[in-house]
Amino acid sequence: MKKRKNNQRFRKEYSEKWPYLIPGKEGYARCSVCNTEFSITHGGKDDCRRHVSGPKHSDLVKAQLQQQSISNFYPSKLEENGVIKAETLFVRFLIEHNIPLAASDHSGVLFTRMFPDSDIAKKFSCGHTKTHAIAAVTAETYREKLVNKLRSGLFSLSTDGSNDISDKKLYPLVINFFDDEKGQVVTSLLSLSESSNNTGEGIFNFIDAEFQKFQLKWENCIAFGADNTNTMAGCNKGVLGLFKKKQPNLKFIGCPCHLIHLAAQKATNSLAVDVEGILIKLFYYLEKSSKRKSEFKNCQVLSDVKIHKIFKHVSTRWLSLENALTRLMEQWVPLQIFFANSNVMKDNENYLMLCESLKSPKVKLYCVFVMAILPTFTKVNVALQKEQPCIHTLHDDLMNLYYELLVRFIKPATVTKSKSLLNINFQKAKNQKSDDSLVVGSSARVLLQDSNWTLEEKEEFFLSVRKFFVTACKYIIRKFPLQDEFFKHASVANIFKRQTADLQSVKYFTSLFNCCVDSDQLELELAFFQADSLSSEILEAERVDVALHKISQIKNSNGYAKYVALPKVMMSILSVPHSNAASERIFSMVRKNQTESRSSMNTKTLESLLITKLNMGICYDVNLSSDDLKKAKGACYLMQKKL
Repeated sequence: MKKRKNNQRFRKEYSEKWPYLIPGKEGYARCSVCNTEFSITHGGKDDCRRHVSGPKHSDLVKAQLQQQSISNFYPSKLEENGVIKAETLFVRFLIEHNIPLAASDHSGVLFTRMFPDSDIAKKFSCGHTKTHAIAAVTAETYREKLVNKLRSGLFSLSTDGSNDISDKKLYPLVINFFDDEKGQVVTSLLSLSESSNNTGEGIFNFIDAEFQKFQLKWENCIAFGADNTNTMAGCNKGVLGLFKKKQPNLKFIGCPCHLIHLAAQKATNSLAVDVEGILIKLFYYLEKSSKRKSEFKNCQVLSDVKIHKIFKHVSTRWLSLENALTRLMEQWVPLQIFFANSNVMKDNENYLMLCESLKSPKVKLYCVFVMAILPTFTKVNVALQKEQPCIHTLHDDLMNLYYELLVRFIKPATVTKSKSLLNINFQKAKNQKSDDSLVVGSSARVLLQDSNWTLEEKEEFFLSVRKFFVTACKYIIRKFPLQDEFFKHASVANIFKRQTADLQSVKYFTSLFNCCVDSDQLELELAFFQADSLSSEILEAERVDVALHKISQIKNSNGYAKYVALPKVMMSILSVPHSNAASERIFSMVRKNQTESRSSMNTKTLESLLITKLNMGICYDVNLSSDDLKKAKGACYLMQKKL
């Protein structure tokens, strides 16, 4: 009888040692690397070892190690989000710091070299095309959120035209509204439009087109802020007149900053000395020559005066005059030395004029007087350029400016006896102070003590001072909205005057703005508002809108909101712009982006940059949602689709 042969079988331990070996048919093992089966009936484990160490298997293992898995070519979701997040943050960085988007072209290679160990840096790819696309989609996301809020709430609109010399001007549509999410009134840019038709009708047409495009209701627009030109404020063919046809209750807010600037300018121009003319000619006389600048610098060193440049005075800039005049007075002595020793041809008209002016005690006296008075105007102007709401203090601010001018040249008895400051006849000589009592500034008084002044020269100066004050006050009475009921009633939103707040003022705005609130509830809440002791957290809030938002969160004993109707009315009041400073700030941003080297920047690109910049805050301090990253990832595709 033949002896039975015992064949080896595949054992579990083979797979444990060589994971790529699995059981095949009976008496065989299968190799997943070689994709073949081999016999193990004779040696079992030795057969497996012999196969693994064979040349065919070894070569295939080496080849597989050199090959990358297809998954390596597709980053994981986490890694992919990390890359697009980095690219989005980088775009925000460029926008916040006004860096040209073309700077992104070298960013991918640069970051790879800077961070060679970073997987995100290796996959970072954000050239100028992708940067433009991400900027556009980011701006559109912000605008969508803004438009959704405007469709269901009250808002104000402001605009102004750029000072371009070309036939086309830029018009930013600036929106003020109360944002429940932020708990305060915010200023946002709806759009930036370019128009060559700069008439009232042309401006109105493109604004109306924007309202239709974004499906905004005219009845939700409660106020329109602009400069005081006929194009904007005209009641017939002006933008305001055409707006009124759409929204009869629309309130026009002229820019008080412009008015204050013009009042100061007209008063200064009424003086016997052309202060503005001296400042302008002095700047250009030095600016046009590097040799003169160098010689003037030597005079500054010789006089032991700080080496400062002479400021350029631009008559259209609100705060330019005070800054330029202050610098002139600081550099008066070195300027005198400079012109006394200058070798310029004596027939140079500007040289002769400036030389005589700097030698003249009369010119210095007038400059010192103007420098002492200008802060009265500029401090109010600066206060009204704040981003936070100031409509509730605007009337008081303008009245205080008028009052400060009156007390400088009107007798105290006349001021105190008058029932209203607006009724004072400030042009009458009997109501004005004597020359010795006029408030002209201590520095001017010191100069007047010089014995070289003749009586006629002193009389001429004081007559000119009176003319300055009268000119300013006449302009204020004629142009400032001191008797406008809207601004008088707006002080009801001032929490520090709440105890004297009038119910009629609140009702004035509920009627004007068509606020849907319960009248009885509103009256009761006003009574609570006047009588309640407010917490220090509310009273010490930096912004009145923030304080009123905190008031709206106060609960009664039952746990319900104590104030519902009143905050709604108050926030509508505070949504009205108090000046046109927001538009001016946007033009400042435009100048930082649309520079000489980037003068051909597309208006849509510029719009995207400004909308993002105004909304995003600090570039790195942001929580990007998955939806934000998804939009950024598809930004290039969306941009190409729109082309």
